[in-house]
Amino acid sequence: MTLLEKSVLMYSNDDAVISKTSDAMKPILKSFVSARTFPEATAKAKNQQFDCIILRMNKPILKEKADLFEWMRNQKDYKKTPWIVMGSDVENQEIVIEHNHVKFVEQAEDIGLLLKILQGVFFSPVTNNRIDVNFVNPFVTAISTVLKTMASTELKMEAPFIRKPNQSMPSQADISGIIAMNSNFFLGSMALCFQDSLILKVYERMLGAASATINDEVKDAVCELTNIIFGHAKRDLNALGHTIAAALPSVIVGKNHEVHHSVAGTCICIPFSSPDGTLRVELVLGPKT
Repeated sequence: MTLLEKSVLMYSNDDAVISKTSDAMKPILKSFVSARTFPEATAKAKNQQFDCIILRMNKPILKEKADLFEWMRNQKDYKKTPWIVMGSDVENQEIVIEHNHVKFVEQAEDIGLLLKILQGVFFSPVTNNRIDVNFVNPFVTAISTVLKTMASTELKMEAPFIRKPNQSMPSQADISGIIAMNSNFFLGSMALCFQDSLILKVYERMLGAASATINDEVKDAVCELTNIIFGHAKRDLNALGHTIAAALPSVIVGKNHEVHHSVAGTCICIPFSSPDGTLRVELVLGPKT
């Protein structure tokens, strides 16, 4: 596991938790700094800008909540810096009110969950024209699982690629389901672009009734598939800290149409093939404005 050049500050008065967390964090971070008191944490935060702050919350620390919130407020751009709170001895809502970019690890010993959240906090889906498989995989899994279970359809994933800005691309898509993919960290959208032969076969297997053309019922099926696949992928990505919001899908119909996303950003294309036809998934990601 590798995280990019990131620095993390951990505040805790629990030596055992600091030691265990440090052993897990130091090999994968540029810098892991620990502090056992508020003054020590404050001093270190003043001397170094951190990409994430981890708080081990327990009752002794929370004895004076005002001190905690004051300490948080005094950090430079603290609302822009992700915080991870470890421990369940705290009213989560009170922390969220003060700082809306917080993730919680209920059990302080759950280092595995902490690492997953850190991956999400530091996630960069596209870096230097390389696609992070940790972002693509939840969509691949969702598509494969949903179509196999709902429509007995096996798909073969082809090599993903990045579509360059303003690059025109032959679509082979006759109907597409599109849904917004927005989080605290980026704006985006997902499109499922079906060839007519594939979606008509999927529709037949889902509903047990054949359709010779793309009609309103087929459109409804694409809308449902888009929503379900997006929901599966969103669940897995949000477990890593991406905070992708719920959304409603829309459908576009037209022979060999090209999808135009409302979000300006990098477009990741994931082609799938099957004996019944093709499917292409487009994921567009842009900066949060």
